[in-house]
Amino acid sequence: MAGPVVEDATKSGAQQAVPPPVIAHANPYSLGRALAHGDIWTKLSMVVMGLGNIVRGQIIKGAIFLVLEIGFLYLFITQGITTIAHLGVLGPVEKNTQGWVNGVYTNIEATNSIKVLLYGVGWLFIVGAFAVLWTVAVKSSFLVQSVVQKGGKPASFVQDVKDLLDGRIRVTLMSLPFVGLIVFTVLPLVTMILIAFTTFDQNHRVAFNWSGFSTFATVFSPEGSVELGVSLSLFLRVLAWTLVWAFFATFLNFFLGMFMAMIILRKGVRLKGLWRTCFSMSIAVPQFVSLLVIHQMLTQDGIVN
Repeated sequence: MAGPVVEDATKSGAQQAVPPPVIAHANPYSLGRALAHGDIWTKLSMVVMGLGNIVRGQIIKGAIFLVLEIGFLYLFITQGITTIAHLGVLGPVEKNTQGWVNGVYTNIEATNSIKVLLYGVGWLFIVGAFAVLWTVAVKSSFLVQSVVQKGGKPASFVQDVKDLLDGRIRVTLMSLPFVGLIVFTVLPLVTMILIAFTTFDQNHRVAFNWSGFSTFATVFSPEGSVELGVSLSLFLRVLAWTLVWAFFATFLNFFLGMFMAMIILRKGVRLKGLWRTCFSMSIAVPQFVSLLVIHQMLTQDGIVN
């Protein structure tokens, strides 16, 4: 009789030892909850950012939200609306000419379409950043509302700063690289992609307009364009070389680099410091300097030829 009882107890204990599944709970301070359960001050914070924080004692934090909103609205009304509207017509003035401007006959320069496109896309990114800021402000107001309703005390500005420098240090440290990534990588990339939908070519480098998918139709057509010097065969050759370059660039940088590092770490290899210094020089020397040196080596009278 003891055997089955012990076995059942063992099974029961084994079953009890299994931890319950972890259920992911939704964020109690999300934007959706703020819109659904926010009080009058949280709802007003959707129009006047930071108002809910100011009313509940977070004066500095609320004032920062309010100043940022006022600054954005002022710049958006005075510059942003006009700049975004110019995206519709990138090059109203296609070439340098002369005409009457405000009653004065003067020179009229061609529109710099690249500048118009870059500024317009930049303002779209700024509007997107403000939308994120607006979301943060509304959620912050709802968070303070919840804390007060539960009988707690809202965090002071000093406590918020300490939290950014300690508990949320990852957010603080990643903010600047993220902004740099958006400004110096994503923004130029989006601008260059949009240029593909314009009439930009060797004859229209300053002023150009939108062309839709006509450029792609020309590139992918077998005949192509003699004037532009593009065709489907040329596109395929360039694509093939691009894929080859991407493969070997990745292979040489990562796989071959890891292989060389493993060789240097072997016990029988001598002058490890020298080899590491040689490999580090390729990182320390700027790429444009290396390109200039290689260019001189490959000229007609260079050391290679």
